[in-house]
Amino acid sequence: MYRRRWLAELVRVCAAMSLIALVTGCPAGDDDDSADEGWTWVDPAESSPFGQTWADWAAASWNTITGIPAATNPLFGGDCTQGQSGDVWFLAGSFGGEETRNCTIPHGKAIHIPVRNTIGFACPELFGPEDCAWADAEGLEGLVADWPPDGVVPAMWVDVDETPLEGIESYLVHSSAFEMAYPTDANSIFYIEDADFDCGQPWLEGNECDSEAGAPKLAATAGYYPMAAPPPVGNYTLHFRTENEDASWVIDITYNLTVE
Repeated sequence: MYRRRWLAELVRVCAAMSLIALVTGCPAGDDDDSADEGWTWVDPAESSPFGQTWADWAAASWNTITGIPAATNPLFGGDCTQGQSGDVWFLAGSFGGEETRNCTIPHGKAIHIPVRNTIGFACPELFGPEDCAWADAEGLEGLVADWPPDGVVPAMWVDVDETPLEGIESYLVHSSAFEMAYPTDANSIFYIEDADFDCGQPWLEGNECDSEAGAPKLAATAGYYPMAAPPPVGNYTLHFRTENEDASWVIDITYNLTVE
């Protein structure tokens, strides 16, 4: 991981459900008739799906994951029901490799899928703008504003029941700065055991960055964040893959989803 920047290339599990071609409209309803409508997607042109902006949902997806201790985190294969509430269900991603996961989702929940993304965060108790250019909201927002690098859409692939999804590029989101939740009594997903830390690595043993106040830290994210409308009751296989240019880093995840 790149400690200096701590820009985690996190592909939130199930990720890539982006689609433009496959997008067939706004969120499906919860009545029984929806069982015949198939898997549909929230239109990326919809400014505030389920009452929040796309950037708000991106921030909420991070907070759902970062608030769970690393030992039980869905990012590392933990129970996918942790931290879930409201109308939208957040799937987790991976830092790399191939995985198959099972997840049961209540009927009527939209599914938020970060295809591929990055996050910047800082610890203002330890570092100010004079030490770290992105230790405040303005710096963090500037950090993610130009992602993806050089405007190049990264390699991504997603399919549901072997039906490929297209139009991922239409779901690119750049968030404003937000307060990021993380556990104060256990290691976070960003924890590394290394005393040689800097601006981008505040999570030391005992969470010294937050030893007194217990306050979340500022963060900002950019990424491809499609959202599936509430699927009908049934079983689905959601698969996504993303990789860097030379395929030396790959995320390949299959989700066996049950909606009931």
